[in-house]
Amino acid sequence: MHLLTDKDYSKVTAEPGSMMPALNATPDRQRDLIAWLGSLGGVSEGAIKRAVPAPPASEFEALLHPRAGDWPTYYGKLDGNRYSALDQINTGNAARLQLQWVYPIQYQPLETTPLVAGA
Repeated sequence: MHLLTDKDYSKVTAEPGSMMPALNATPDRQRDLIAWLGSLGGVSEGAIKRAVPAPPASEFEALLHPRAGDWPTYYGKLDGNRYSALDQINTGNAARLQLQWVYPIQYQPLETTPLVAGA
């Protein structure tokens, strides 16, 4: 992930109001919503007090030894070499490659690598 630095923007402008739309509810429903939210108690501070189950070993195995064609991390594999053993693209057909899709990210120069698993 590329975080923005001071040189990546020229100014910060506060929005004139909340980006969340106003609640459109009757007074009774608004009262009920506030009462329900108040009953939840929120999240207490500190360490998690309940046991969080560990992910299954198969998930770690999928990261350590991805299947052919999977790209489960930013660098493809945990060794970070960005190498794929797939051979569909080679010197004989590389010139015929064409763009298939683009997803523009509005915060330039933010860049990312698509993850592929189980395709």
